[in-house]
Amino acid sequence: MLVVISDLHLEEEESVVIDPTGKRVGRRRNLPAKPFIDFAARLAHDADHNRANRLDLVLAGDIFDIHRSGLWFKPAGGPMPWDAPVSPALGAKVLAILNAIESQDQHEGDGVHDALAVFSRLARGKYLKGGEEVDFPLGPAKIRIHYLTGNHDRLCNATDEIRARVREILGIPPAGPGERFPNQILFDDPPVLIRHGHEYEFTNFSVDNSKLKEIPLQLPQADYDAPAFGDLVTVQIASRLPAAFREHHGDAAILASGPLQHIYDRLIEFDDVRPQSALIEFVLNDPDVPRAQAWDAVEPVLRKILNELGGNAFLRKSLKARDKWGLDAIDLVQAILGTRAWELTRKLPLKGIEAVIRQVRGGVEKPPVDYAAREKVIRDGTARLLIAGHTHNPTVELAASDATHGERYYVDTGTWRNRVPSTPDGKGFGHLKALTYVEVYRSDEDQPSKVDDPRSATTSASDTAVPGAGSTVEGQSQHQRFSFDYWSGVTQRFGP
Repeated sequence: MLVVISDLHLEEEESVVIDPTGKRVGRRRNLPAKPFIDFAARLAHDADHNRANRLDLVLAGDIFDIHRSGLWFKPAGGPMPWDAPVSPALGAKVLAILNAIESQDQHEGDGVHDALAVFSRLARGKYLKGGEEVDFPLGPAKIRIHYLTGNHDRLCNATDEIRARVREILGIPPAGPGERFPNQILFDDPPVLIRHGHEYEFTNFSVDNSKLKEIPLQLPQADYDAPAFGDLVTVQIASRLPAAFREHHGDAAILASGPLQHIYDRLIEFDDVRPQSALIEFVLNDPDVPRAQAWDAVEPVLRKILNELGGNAFLRKSLKARDKWGLDAIDLVQAILGTRAWELTRKLPLKGIEAVIRQVRGGVEKPPVDYAAREKVIRDGTARLLIAGHTHNPTVELAASDATHGERYYVDTGTWRNRVPSTPDGKGFGHLKALTYVEVYRSDEDQPSKVDDPRSATTSASDTAVPGAGSTVEGQSQHQRFSFDYWSGVTQRFGP
């Protein structure tokens, strides 16, 4: 029994909370522990019901959101994720953020600390049932936790000390010096390749793989280690906005003003918005704050961030690398940064900023299934499923199908966190909590002759058996049979 989840984006939240007098300002973005505890209980049921022989739980990247933290700006002028090579100071900063994530709400019983404990508990062959620790249907010798890094936790693979702490948190056995977390995992039975999925998006991977005619199983380690443009966007814009807002307005003024509190909450949720071309509208379209008032509060903060970005060498290098796309918006951004045009205006032009964001953040790259179809192991039938996350867009799509190798699917593992969807006109916004996971059963598990009662059709988004294709060819065994269940949903439970 192979189970894959990704994109938990567990993050350090205390640095963005304004709480000097017990009045907490700052929306929580992490899911509480309850859905993780329920998830482990569901796995216990499924492992027993489907006669699982072992459990491989793959945490497929962006488990920890190292980049989304206000600690990057404390103190000012410290190391940043795009610094290369990784210095001792950068390694220490990453470790501090990782420890802050793990200890989040440690004494409240329903926070990140307790959510992460679900994985280390599973590694010991245990789970919680009715608040009590009980035995999982499989013993610890038959349970293995795997971890891949994504773009937001890329730096969890930076040093031995950081890797050791991650292994301790997740219940993964210790490893030798220099032993990295893998970038992908290929299983033989079931025949599945697992990646994080940022390899398919140039913004969040250090190289552009869109032109590769065939994607090899292993991409260069240096490509995973190098910083990507998205690192800067997350840290210097998404994470910087709340901090810069506090610096400009002051905590006392924010605490005293309902409108400023509303705007601050929206800045914290900035990168949960989908589509991301609606980011500015999300900040300005708060029903409790007049649009003009919101813009007056945000405009000087954006100007401050532009001043900080103006001299950023990594930003200039990244924009130059993307200029080959031939996007007018890239040329416009380069011109604005080069001339520091915002210094010539009394107030930033809102429509101009919206246009640039729509073009740069709202641009469409090739869909992930296009990359999945070009994976060598999908083409040659070595893998029948390509499972990846990264997009936060849960889906199952047919990547290839032929008489030789049968059906091969791309399966997106979505996200476990808050989502802020927008209306078609980009003017209205909601709040949902999402979770998705995939269960894949080996050829000797989940067999109809062994399993009597049917799975509930109300909770499974996809329950798909993938048999071998065609007839047996002499000298070549028929493709093994396996099955997978795809579970994806949203809720407004699990707290505010």
